[in-house]
Amino acid sequence: MSANSRLTIAVHALGWIDLHSELGGGPLLDVKNALDDGPTFGLHSSAPSPNCPIGLSIGPVLTHVYETAQKAADTALGGVTIKQTLDETLARSNRTRPELLASFAETTRAAH
Repeated sequence: MSANSRLTIAVHALGWIDLHSELGGGPLLDVKNALDDGPTFGLHSSAPSPNCPIGLSIGPVLTHVYETAQKAADTALGGVTIKQTLDETLARSNRTRPELLASFAETTRAAH
């Protein structure tokens, strides 16, 4: 599973926890870091062929690009909390916290 998918699942789960507890939730960057999935962008897992002029040079170039992209992603994730994500999700679904909790409770009771 990609790091992106794990982050999405974690934020989804933590959104439900926040929905029930109103803890406020921390920044999405904290969630990403807690998952410890390694770098978002990676180079080849093996060394390039010494006969490949592109392979020998692409690593340093992409490393710089990937570091810049990672810093931008971390800045964006650090500026959004789980609570903000939940609030925007609720706003887009035209549901309030109490409505969603009541609906979830009904669905859970019906399943048992």
